Amino acid sequence: RETLPRLRLAGEERRTELLIEAAGRHYEVEAVPLTHRERRAGRLLLLRDVTRRVQAETRLQEALAALRTQLDDNLKLQQQLREQAVRDPLTGLHNRRFFEQMKPLLLAEARQAGKPLTAVMLDLDHFKRLNDTHGHQTADVVLQRLAAVLLRGTRPASDVFRLGGEEFLVLLTGLTARQAQPRIEDWRAMLDEEVSGLGIGRVTFSAGIASYPADAAGWEDLLRRADTALYAAKLAGRARSCCWEEVRPQPMANQPVQATA
Repeated sequence: RETLPRLRLAGEERRTELLIEAAGRHYEVEAVPLTHRERRAGRLLLLRDVTRRVQAETRLQEALAALRTQLDDNLKLQQQLREQAVRDPLTGLHNRRFFEQMKPLLLAEARQAGKPLTAVMLDLDHFKRLNDTHGHQTADVVLQRLAAVLLRGTRPASDVFRLGGEEFLVLLTGLTARQAQPRIEDWRAMLDEEVSGLGIGRVTFSAGIASYPADAAGWEDLLRRADTALYAAKLAGRARSCCWEEVRPQPMANQPVQATA
């Protein structure tokens, strides 16, 4: 048996809601003042059982909370799926798709800052031989170690991409092609250390370098010239880097010099 709390009226009327714990019921109590000949004669208490309404409201709040949780989970899942779509699952680097999405922004930022943007195309040397000799699992470990080296030696990490296979792209903002070469040599030394315990001998890479705006005015020329420089590094014996300015075709004598596109 429960005793209702004593009501204290404030003004002419007060309404409150009480919960009788023992019975698990909800009641709405309305107190209305009674007057006789303009004098206060007492008050009328109206007691309504609103348990069903309160239970329905509680169920609705619980359903809304569950819906919010489900919505948050769905948003997190969508974010994870979007992230997976732009990341290489083996190395964790951003992939070519993400690079294509970021290209306009990256070049616009370089233009606005008035700084060079240098593209470094890297390719592991004799990667097929590594695969055939030591197996795919070892080759995958080498790719992961190279990715770790590039991430450790580059900030921000969003400027490192695996374009496919053993080919990587690193963007260096604020460095010219010549200034990028010592950084590449650091990566080479770091990779030697990373793979030294794998028992597969030395692993090397070749690199081609081109810089905006010195070597190219847009992405198409920049990447093509970095790739041409990479090919030249391969032809020169691998395990080295070449700049576009070192391998660019020289104008013939007595021929007008054309500006770089």
